[in-house]
Amino acid sequence: MLPPSGFRPIIPGRASLDPGFPVGMDLKPGTGLARITGKNSRRIPKMLQTIFLLGLFVLLGIFVLKMVFGVLGGVVGLAIALIWIAVKVSLLGLLVYIVIRIFSPATARKIRSRLSGNGL
Repeated sequence: MLPPSGFRPIIPGRASLDPGFPVGMDLKPGTGLARITGKNSRRIPKMLQTIFLLGLFVLLGIFVLKMVFGVLGGVVGLAIALIWIAVKVSLLGLLVYIVIRIFSPATARKIRSRLSGNGL
C-alpha cells in the first residue's frame, strides 16, 4: 500500500526482483522514498504556460490598440467628431423644445404627438 504523501519506500535490492521497478532508485540519496509522478507533476509547467499565454494576449492587445489608434486614427477621430456634433444638435433641439413648452404648451403637444407617431 502506498503512503498518502505520494511516495513509496525504496527497498534495497528490489530492482533485481521487480523488472518494472526503475533501475537505480534504491541508490537515491535523501529520504529513502522515491517520488511517484502523477497528474500533479505538470503543475509548474502548466502554470508557466498560463503566464506566457496571458503575456502573449496582452502584447497582442497592445498591438491591436496601436493599430486602431495609429493607422486608423483619422477614422476614429472622424467618428468622435460626428458624435460630438450629434450631441450638440440634440442639446440645441432639447433647448428649443423646452422654450416652446414654456411659452406655447399647445404647440409643444403638437410637436410631441407628431414625433411619437400618434398625430397622423
